[in-house]
This record gives sequence, structure tokens and C-alpha cells, in this order.
Amino acid sequence: MDAKNKQVNRRFIEAIDELLIRGVFKNATDCANKLSTRTTKIALIRRYEGEVTKTLVHKALKFGISPNYLFGYEDIDGLPLNIILLPDKVFAGNTISIDALIKESQRFRFPGVEGEHFAFRVEGDSMEPTISEGDFVICKRVESIKEIVDGNIYVIGLDQNKVKRVEKDFLKGQIVSLILKSDNPLYKVDKINGYEAESRKFPIFQVIKKVKIENI
Repeated sequence: MDAKNKQVNRRFIEAIDELLIRGVFKNATDCANKLSTRTTKIALIRRYEGEVTKTLVHKALKFGISPNYLFGYEDIDGLPLNIILLPDKVFAGNTISIDALIKESQRFRFPGVEGEHFAFRVEGDSMEPTISEGDFVICKRVESIKEIVDGNIYVIGLDQNKVKRVEKDFLKGQIVSLILKSDNPLYKVDKINGYEAESRKFPIFQVIKKVKIENI
């Protein structure tokens, strides 16, 4: 195993051990189960006899283990970690403000994306074939629904984040609702209240890039 992979293994195990100390993982078996792997796989990584796979990095994201930390990218060229990784279910009915959530969330870098952006992991197949389950979407926050461009893809921060194509629905010159459409024809068209969206009862993010875990 080369020096780079040894560093990844060492940092991965350091992160796992810290989560064990914090009680996030009860024991080695619980750790393996939550990461959808086997205890023998973790043991091989500890002994530098097995590599940390892309799938394992993907699973570890849910527990705050940063790819930037694992691969040693935190301070390259002094560039900031400008992508904020937000969880799958964070908004509606949550007593934590979006600003507080941003402060607590994991950050990483992505080449070619300047300024602060947000990342979400996509669940479900409603946007197939454009976006697949497990893909990450990098987004910028929408301050007003007037900014929405019909037909573009957005993340709507409801109980379960919705990744959809959005169109504005007007009545007497006012946006009364947002029409949510899937690329997968098996899913029906949905609507959300335009007033609630404009009053920022839930956030909206415009998708600017789709990435897979191997690109992070």
C-alpha cells in the first residue's frame, strides 16, 4: 500500500475511534453495521491490508467524516472549504434554524465552484435518468421565488428534501404556487404554496452541479 492510501487508512481509523469514544458507534460491530460493511473489513483497514473504498467514504459522510480530512485536502493553496454538506431531512418542523445548521454542518471543497454553496445527497429515483439515487447535488440558495427559472432543477427543503424541476404558477400577476415535476415519468406532478415559499417557511436551493462520490 502506498503512502497516500496509508494516510487515508490512518485518518479513517482515527475518525472511527473518535466516534466510538463519543458513543456514535457503540462498538466495532455497530460501527460496521452503520457503515454497511463488515468488522473484518474495518480490521483490514486498521492493519493497512485493505483500502478505504469510495462506498465507505460515501457512508462515512453521514457521520461527519470529511473526505477532505481523509484525503488531506483541508488547506491546499489556502482555499476555503466552501461546500456545506446538509443532511437529507433538516428543515420543516425543525427547531434548529438554517443558519445554526450551517454552522454545525460538515464542509468540503469542490474544484471549479467559487463562493459558498450547499450539497445534498439525493434519495430516490424521481429524477432518473438525470440524477440518480446516491448522487450529490451542489446548490446555491434562492433568496426569492422570483429568481426561479422555469424548468431548472431545485432542492425544496421540506420534511424530506425534494429535488425537482420547478415552474412558477401565476394568478393575476402573482406567483400562487410552484409546480414540482420529476424527470421520471412514474412520478406525478406536485404543487407547493407560493406564499409559503416566498415567506421562506422552507428554503429553496438551485442545483448547479451533480457529482458522484468519486468526484468529491
